[in-house]
Amino acid sequence: MTTLEFIDPRLEYVTDFTLKGERLGLRSFDWRDESGWLYAFATMAGIRYVGQTSRILRSRHNTTSQPLRVRTRIIAELKAARAVQVIGMKQSDPALLVSGEAELLARHRPPWNRSIPA
Repeated sequence: MTTLEFIDPRLEYVTDFTLKGERLGLRSFDWRDESGWLYAFATMAGIRYVGQTSRILRSRHNTTSQPLRVRTRIIAELKAARAVQVIGMKQSDPALLVSGEAELLARHRPPWNRSIPA
């Protein structure tokens, strides 16, 4: 079962995070390699983090480019045997990236994001 069933039908499954020893990675890189993505990290508990990038998603999800506080939380979930998925949607319009991110932040109030709108 994927988290997509109860989160947002516009967001598609991209990949899962994996853990090899203490090293965080991505299960696959089988997605459209295009610039402009609205993305989220999700568990069965819901969306945990929301972000957007005008870059190619592969470069944004180089796991060393994730903030340490987010990487630490992903690793904790994986060590507790809870899957963390990357879900997202391709969006090349910068204004729609910003508004889409704001909408997801307001709707889901993801606990791993630093600032959440009131």
